[in-house]
Amino acid sequence: MARPLPTFKSHAMRDDAFGPGHSLCPGCTEAMTFHGVGRATDNGRKTVLALGTFCGEVSTLFYPNGIAWGRGASEPAEHSRSVGVIHNVFESAPTVAEAIRDAADTLAELGAWQGPPPNVLALSGDGGALSIGLRSLLHTIHRRARVAVVVAINEVFANTGFQYSPTALPYADSSTLPRGGAAEPLDHIGLCIAAGAELVAQATPAFPAFFAEVLENEFRAAFGGLAKLNHCAELLLICGAALFVIQQIPAQIHRREIALKALPSSASMLADESVSLE
Repeated sequence: MARPLPTFKSHAMRDDAFGPGHSLCPGCTEAMTFHGVGRATDNGRKTVLALGTFCGEVSTLFYPNGIAWGRGASEPAEHSRSVGVIHNVFESAPTVAEAIRDAADTLAELGAWQGPPPNVLALSGDGGALSIGLRSLLHTIHRRARVAVVVAINEVFANTGFQYSPTALPYADSSTLPRGGAAEPLDHIGLCIAAGAELVAQATPAFPAFFAEVLENEFRAAFGGLAKLNHCAELLLICGAALFVIQQIPAQIHRREIALKALPSSASMLADESVSLE
């Protein structure tokens, strides 16, 4: 049965873990994504982020002068409000997040971790998660790691020079594949479902209330809060979740237009029935 979304104000009034100090391009929706993540993690648990190398990492971690992550100007006194960040190479964010979860579980078993388990998130771009690091992503999901994976998709390796990404539309231009190729984008949602993810979602921060709702559901699925909604609670409590964030606003509206513009101008190519715009 349909139900109304909560107002964005209830989400926006939370303590944000993403603040000034980043160098993301003006208007980049990645900053909107990070604000959504920063507010959604204000839930009474410590937050640990595993950031792979992508635009969102190099633009938010200029140690020691430009760190955009954290709640407040200094380390909060309450452990449950603190934010930890571990930077790693392109492909390893899901694996590092899984290791963080394992370490937290071991500390809890030994009595060294007090309170609820932490929010553990892996953040990557589509190049790092779905090209270089696809193996790490699928194995982390297949092992039912209790982590949330957030992948920012802009259909190109933007951080390293606009190289071709497997999420690119057919015939989309890139620095390593001029004029693009005929291949359809990788079915990343289908792959994650096949690997066993408890929740897979694709959303854009252009719709902030819906985006906040998706984040809340992802965290509950990854960290065990949706047990009452599923008969297989013991499985649900150990399953991870994946969220793919579309950086275009909104990408679906422009999909056909982009494909038309990206097609080669050759009349013979346009007349070829094997070239599909859908």
